Amino acid sequence: MAVMPWQSLLTTADSQDTNLVLMFESTARKANVREREAMNTQLTQLADRFTNRRLAHGSQPSRFPRQLLVLLMAFATGAGACSKTDGAGTGTGVAAENTSNRVQDQKLQAAIKGINFVSSKLYRVRRAYMSRVDPDVGPDETTSFSFSRFSETSTIEAMDEAIAARPADPKLDPAMTAYVIAVKELEPHLNAASTYYGNKSNKDDAAAKGKELHPKLVAGFTEFALRAKELTEVVDEISRAKRVAKLAILEADPSARHRYLSSKVMLVAEDAVKLGDVPLEELDLEALTATASELDAAIAQIDEYAAAGTQPTMSLGPWRTSLTHYAKAVHALARRKREGKGFTERELKSLETRSVEGSAKELVTRYNELIDMSNIRN
Repeated sequence: MAVMPWQSLLTTADSQDTNLVLMFESTARKANVREREAMNTQLTQLADRFTNRRLAHGSQPSRFPRQLLVLLMAFATGAGACSKTDGAGTGTGVAAENTSNRVQDQKLQAAIKGINFVSSKLYRVRRAYMSRVDPDVGPDETTSFSFSRFSETSTIEAMDEAIAARPADPKLDPAMTAYVIAVKELEPHLNAASTYYGNKSNKDDAAAKGKELHPKLVAGFTEFALRAKELTEVVDEISRAKRVAKLAILEADPSARHRYLSSKVMLVAEDAVKLGDVPLEELDLEALTATASELDAAIAQIDEYAAAGTQPTMSLGPWRTSLTHYAKAVHALARRKREGKGFTERELKSLETRSVEGSAKELVTRYNELIDMSNIRN
């Protein structure tokens, strides 16, 4: 069988090269029906590797896994399905549904690119500014701060185009619209500050212009962070729904039992980290305890399947060890909350540089290790 032009791209999908994502997107959109059907099979297998994104405690998600996830889900759930009909005649209902799926995937992709490129940059600028300027006082002539002008115009334009695409999405469209408005309102103040501080003009006017810009920057950063958080939550919700739908398909396929069990345990692990990565006083003990039990059950299913020697056999290795460490971290956090055991001064000091048993930081650290092992395993 001849090698399709997109197959060579798939074989290098672990290079974490952003350009690869763009190449893959372009190639996939040019594929014919037969190629798309083949792609659907390949992507179904590849999607498991990148549906889990690595968390960074207190920071933004990494760029590549999110982008590739969107492309994988777009073509594994949308493009692959468009070659099918309902068998009842024209297949109009299926066509309409597929159109809606493709448009949602287009919107989802635009939103994720915004999160990856725009948000990551604006969060860095905000952290840098707030670390040098007291929000309540403002800058003075000694303030030293410089950054490049905002230049993500094409990404914002792509989001505008996605918002205008029909059919509308009742969740993504409002979230993206609010996000784009916040970014556009912040942009002129950022660029003015870039020029002002780049020229060190605050030394010449006793920071008069800087004090004028300061409340605009603070308000803009605050609004942006709020809208970015809302958009990220919507994107995560939709992406999660796609993964759950995929899990149901795997569950119904006896030949995919190993992939089903692996996907299931990673979803439960994600649930646990979302519940646990909060201040200890805000932790929902009941929910985390229930999720910990689900995690234990899911791990037990994996061990049972592997012990039975069912084909195709599961490659466990370091990934299984990471599951043990992660489950231990989940239970340790729940136990600390249940026993009402706060952090000692020594532990609080340690948390500034490393994780402590029974802490959210330890939970996230172990989760990141699990994701790394999952990606290597697949």
